[in-house]
Amino acid sequence: MSLSGCAAYDSPPETSLLQPEGGAFTQGETVTLEFSEPVTEASVGIRLWPNARDIENEIEAGTEPIVELCDAGATCGELSVALAGDRRSLALTFDGELGEPGRPYIIELLSGVSDDAGNTTGSSQFWDMQFAAGCRVNAEPIEFDDGVYIVLAQVDDPIPAVLTLISDLRVSADGDFALAGAEGDEINGAPKNTRDPENLVVDETDQGYTAYTTGCVTLTEDGKRLLESEPFDVVLPVGPLEVHMSDVRMFAEIVKNPDTGADQLDGTLAFEALTLVNGANMSEQPGGSTALIADRVPEDRIPAGHPVVCGDLCGAVIDGLCEPPEGFPDQTHCADGE
Repeated sequence: MSLSGCAAYDSPPETSLLQPEGGAFTQGETVTLEFSEPVTEASVGIRLWPNARDIENEIEAGTEPIVELCDAGATCGELSVALAGDRRSLALTFDGELGEPGRPYIIELLSGVSDDAGNTTGSSQFWDMQFAAGCRVNAEPIEFDDGVYIVLAQVDDPIPAVLTLISDLRVSADGDFALAGAEGDEINGAPKNTRDPENLVVDETDQGYTAYTTGCVTLTEDGKRLLESEPFDVVLPVGPLEVHMSDVRMFAEIVKNPDTGADQLDGTLAFEALTLVNGANMSEQPGGSTALIADRVPEDRIPAGHPVVCGDLCGAVIDGLCEPPEGFPDQTHCADGE
């Protein structure tokens, strides 16, 4: 039986977020979604959410969108959505308070995006993003709760992987910061992406790893504290595979945890490239960004064996990957042998 008469499958349009240089958008910069082919204007709709993820990395139940629906060609409060003339890209413009640095967002492109042949997407797509403030001299000293933080972020493509760093984080009065973290493994049957320090231990095996970065905290005119890191690399073991994240950067607003009153990081983790390594085989993926959150751990609940910025930089990670960068940390954070 011949199948030569069967028509080739024509897939719906594919969409990607045009990643900005350095991983975060700057204030006033247009956010662009790119389509694999021209789309029909009437099929395009955007919803904007606050950065509120649950344990399944989904938007928390009960969360209200910041912008309920904005069609292509419309201006919805401080958000404008415009389809390019060739219908291959969508420009999002954030004005007023919506475009100020520090506040992380989730962009949702609603399902139903169609090409000229009527091929239509069946589910929404989501991207995490925020506007960065950039480092500058602060007019006032920075106040911050130095200590151990559980830093959590996760990616879904090309395979699900969770970044959990049990980290020592120090911020100087002028805003410079240093972070030294080690992989945290879940215990007691907790989910992979738990932030509960009682259910996390430092991975002391040859699968363990550490990560180090420095950066700045900037105080805005309205009193926000915005954190931005220098780029660093992370290798995430996922069973027999490794996920290499290159030029990773942290962007976050420092807020107060409503339950504990301690400082908390709420933002995004951006990366320039992601490579999946399976033995000698490598699959390279483009960069992206994902939600990031970091909670301060009470002194009596700190997991043992984490790296210390002004001390043992490897902690309990002696069989795994521990390669502190040369010159880390500097005297800003560890004066007088602290």
